Amino acid sequence: MKERLTGAIILVVLIVLLVPELLSGPKGPSAPVSAGAAATSSEEPPLRSYTINLGDDSHARSASAESSGPAMPQPSGPEQSTVQAGASTPDAAQKQSEEAGAPQAADSSAQAPQQPGSAITTPPYQTILENLRTLLDYVKEMSTDLDRGRVLLLLKEKSFRDPIEALALSDGTLRLLAILTALETMPDHGLLCLEEPEHGLHPLLFGPLLDLVRERCPVGSSRQVLLTTHSPDLVDAAEPEEVVPVERDETGSTVLIPLDREHLGKWLKNYRLGELWRMRQIGGVQR
Repeated sequence: MKERLTGAIILVVLIVLLVPELLSGPKGPSAPVSAGAAATSSEEPPLRSYTINLGDDSHARSASAESSGPAMPQPSGPEQSTVQAGASTPDAAQKQSEEAGAPQAADSSAQAPQQPGSAITTPPYQTILENLRTLLDYVKEMSTDLDRGRVLLLLKEKSFRDPIEALALSDGTLRLLAILTALETMPDHGLLCLEEPEHGLHPLLFGPLLDLVRERCPVGSSRQVLLTTHSPDLVDAAEPEEVVPVERDETGSTVLIPLDREHLGKWLKNYRLGELWRMRQIGGVQR
């Protein structure tokens, strides 16, 4: 009995002495590590993805991989140097792009697109702006801008500091701008039909507007403009050979009535063409 008790005491003392040694690892100079072992350790994931286990660590590794996802090995030594040498820094990439794309940059600057908020400078739009200034002397310039994907048309007036959006312009100004744009962009052998262009326009603008139409579509050219109107003031601004009254006959059919200048000669000495229309002397009235 005494021998068993002595053996148990010795076993307990050995356990107490050996357990701290196992937990802290062996003391003294570390054992040399072979080249194969070093290569294996360098290829393993970082130690932060492992848990300390005095027993079999295969279960701990699988549990860590499931919780934190697969850990990517960190390159070290020559492999890391290769990756850094292959990657281009921002300065090097910029220098390389400048050397390779210098001719293209010059071409793009020569053909730069219209910047938002800047005045329109292409020839068709410049002609439209000049014609608009002829009719509306308070207009200074036109420009375009972008607002949340929408193209805005801006009109700068002389009496205002900031340009005015198209939504805030009068209906007459927008109508006049649309007519001038249609006139300027009309192709050869084109036919432009305008129904009642007098809406929203001052009667004093009818004469200059018809002058622009005659300039753009002279007699004998391949372009034609057809206007319909109920305004005697617009008829006053036209020439007799440019006006064709339209009315309905007894059967309800539409009838065109060409004007005879010789017949109207004595009337035009004292009356304008629009006044003769009101007087029922040139047709174009209900019977």
